[in-house]
Amino acid sequence: MPLEPVLGGKRSLLVRASVAAQAVGYLGLPVEVSPELKGLVETFLAVPPGEPTLESLQTLCNLLLVALGEPYKLVVVEEDGLEVWGIGAAV
Repeated sequence: MPLEPVLGGKRSLLVRASVAAQAVGYLGLPVEVSPELKGLVETFLAVPPGEPTLESLQTLCNLLLVALGEPYKLVVVEEDGLEVWGIGAAV
């Protein structure tokens, strides 16, 4: 399942939360955000971006889906020798 139908209009929330988290995480700037964004910003900050791995990216994506209230989970499966990302129903 492509991400666009899953996220719909929530994409702008993710972009704004990502920018706010970068201001805090990289620049050390104090940032005030709406309650709607606060949980997303905290989620971005909870997964350190310094040394990204497939596991940390998968963790971040799944935490963001939970924070957005989505009933989906990102899964990585091997298909024809390649790691393939997919969206499935959260358990």
